[in-house]
Amino acid sequence: METKGATIAVHYRATPDATSAGRELEQRMGEIADQAEMALLSGKHVVELVPAGFPLKEGAVERIIESDALHAALYAGDDIADLLAFEALDRAHADGRLEHVVKVAVHGAETPEDLVAAADIVVEGVSEMVDLLATL
Repeated sequence: METKGATIAVHYRATPDATSAGRELEQRMGEIADQAEMALLSGKHVVELVPAGFPLKEGAVERIIESDALHAALYAGDDIADLLAFEALDRAHADGRLEHVVKVAVHGAETPEDLVAAADIVVEGVSEMVDLLATL
């Protein structure tokens, strides 16, 4: 388990049957989330309980765009929660707050296909991400 202040994340990557472990954790932690009026988030071999309405990656994207009066943004991610950040960037671009947006999926064995499909650029792993940044 990884404690994150008001949240808790349970990682199950190292379990013998990650698929079954994930289903079991989602069910049990879902019951806790309902009772505690929290939200349940699933990611790459992790299930998290967070306070309902807790600002996640998309909230951070929105705050940074507004607080720094950005005109352009590049965002790279490799998990399902990053898809919400991509969506926040798309909204900011559509409503004219951002002139330019580049969404990068850092592809790996566990990267969700929805994230890859939503990306403008796909790089293979962290080393290609570093190369992309060095090129920029």
